[in-house]
Amino acid sequence: MLAASRRAAKVRPLEALRDVGGAARVMTVSRWVFGTLFLGGSIALLILVPVLGGEAALPLSIFVSFTLVTAFAAFAPLVVPLVGWPFGLLFRGRLGVLAHANLRAGVRRSASTAAPIMVLVAFVVGMAGTMDTITEASRQEVARDMSADLVLDADRPVRDQVAAVQGVDAVSEEAPVILDVGLDYGGEQITYQGVDALAVDPAGYASTHRVVPTAGSLADLRGETIALSPSYAPELRFKVGDTLPVRIDGGPDRLRVVALLPDTLAGPFFLLPPDVMPADGAWRYAVKAADPQAVAPRLASLGEVKTTSEWIEAYADEEQRQSVDVMVALLGMAMLYTVIAMVNAVVISASDRRGEFAAARVTGLTRGQVVRTALGEALGVVAIGLLLGTLAAAGTVVGIAFAIKDMIGISATSPPWALLGAVAVGATLIVGTASVLTTLSATRTPAIRLVAARE
Repeated sequence: MLAASRRAAKVRPLEALRDVGGAARVMTVSRWVFGTLFLGGSIALLILVPVLGGEAALPLSIFVSFTLVTAFAAFAPLVVPLVGWPFGLLFRGRLGVLAHANLRAGVRRSASTAAPIMVLVAFVVGMAGTMDTITEASRQEVARDMSADLVLDADRPVRDQVAAVQGVDAVSEEAPVILDVGLDYGGEQITYQGVDALAVDPAGYASTHRVVPTAGSLADLRGETIALSPSYAPELRFKVGDTLPVRIDGGPDRLRVVALLPDTLAGPFFLLPPDVMPADGAWRYAVKAADPQAVAPRLASLGEVKTTSEWIEAYADEEQRQSVDVMVALLGMAMLYTVIAMVNAVVISASDRRGEFAAARVTGLTRGQVVRTALGEALGVVAIGLLLGTLAAAGTVVGIAFAIKDMIGISATSPPWALLGAVAVGATLIVGTASVLTTLSATRTPAIRLVAARE
């Protein structure tokens, strides 16, 4: 607000009245400076993501859409007319040609309307694409690492009963454990973080999961020990033999690292020995069987039985639901303010065009034709905003895909096409409706009266 006020104060009165000189300049020094900085930052991030790879590239990838859309918004007075030029092929007839000319000539107007659309698409689609891609990669990782045929969820320990069922070849007993892990970042105090771990029987886990430690052995997972994935806190560079401060109800206060697990998105990041399994809670049993269809009914009396594929799909659905909840919590208010900015830009631009609309009407256009021309122009701006916003969001999704590929060796992308379509339809309806209503309001006064008043 301060920068805009200072810039407006520098415009001479006659320049403001005639819309020339400083009043007509839309690419200000601040736009050039910030646009160049954010565009350069975006290019640097896109270069660094494949170079760094792994877990270090994930946070960098998320920032790409934010920096790109900021650069596009700063350069909007240049980018919007440039991107709008090919749209001339789609505009037909006299009204279409006029709408396209207005779109390219009204640089400030088009840029101010396209900017919030770009921001909306980049943030919403970029964030959704990031979460969907991570969820899809996690699903593929779980499917890759699970060698069991069935998964049994029980509310009590039933390992011996499961192992005794005819046709069961191997079983892994797994129980979730919540603990606090102490991370030493070099400060005076150790930082404790609550994490979800999995208490497992090492032999059974190894027989039903394709997880090979990068160092150490799961066979040593007994007593006061822990196996962990360094990807949880890569900056701490864990190694076998380290001792990790922990807080577990009724358990030891330090655990010795006996194995390093591969980098993971889906987890588990921490494996604990069976000694710390809780006395009550939920248990999961991964079961290998020669004939899963025959074994499943025999396990039904012990709990809920799913095939591995069914369990993985249920896991992915739950991850997706949590991702949606997080996105709504993070972006809900931002989306509302962006929609308000879209409507506000359309209303302000239309209110400033009363004289222009009047001149068009006295030269032969009807009120309806003026409204349709303004609508065509507004829809063109929406299309440009959607295109540039999608491009910014794609930068994040592609960066995330590269990082995941380097981190866990899985190629996964999940563009949120349905959400992108919903955003496109919503933006079109909002801007289109606002354009029609404000143009009707701006053309309510007889054209000859407005023209005469200007003279």
